Amino acid sequence: VTLTLSIMPTDDEDFTPRTVLSDSSGYYTFENVPDGGYYVTAERIGYRFTTRAFSADIDGESAEILTFTGTEFVPSEYAEFTITFISSWSEETHPLDFPGSPHFSPIAGALHNESAVFWEEGKLASAGIKQVAETGIVTTMNKEVREAIEDGTAYELLWGPPIQPSPGFSNFTVSAHRDFHTVTLITMIAPSPDWFTGVSGLDLFDDDDWRESVTVDLY
Repeated sequence: VTLTLSIMPTDDEDFTPRTVLSDSSGYYTFENVPDGGYYVTAERIGYRFTTRAFSADIDGESAEILTFTGTEFVPSEYAEFTITFISSWSEETHPLDFPGSPHFSPIAGALHNESAVFWEEGKLASAGIKQVAETGIVTTMNKEVREAIEDGTAYELLWGPPIQPSPGFSNFTVSAHRDFHTVTLITMIAPSPDWFTGVSGLDLFDDDDWRESVTVDLY
């Protein structure tokens, strides 16, 4: 399996992504990694991974062990989507009290089935949603998604790059499975008093088949 280590966009942007191959037992190591926030992705031809990206914080010699599980790829069961988040938020569109350093946090979310609900309008926020809304950090949200994957209600953890500054755009590609055809995504509006925007349980199916495209206006 090919593993790639990349720096979080909010950290040292001069860091060059590193790539290693796992050994015959599936183990891998990135050595001499500077302190900071990173994410690791896994790829292998003919396979899909239930989680294609994990976040990790390096502090001295400590790092979370990131374990990936791959399944053989059956093309008829999957559809590939490119998610594009476009922000038009600017001083021109919102001139009243427009903040300095307008930006959006990394995008956190999941591909899941109808049994999983990560956030819902008018309902109590989870610890992960609260952390994203207050700080823009996605660590707890990612943990909640991984727990849902273990429970069988989610298929893949999603992570998208931030928009810094706004206006701008962020995009990333995902592979959805027929049994997990709903998507949830959130991103913090920053700086703000705990505001976030996103979608909850957006269905990628239409009449039991994949939708060609989906456009959602977020306010």
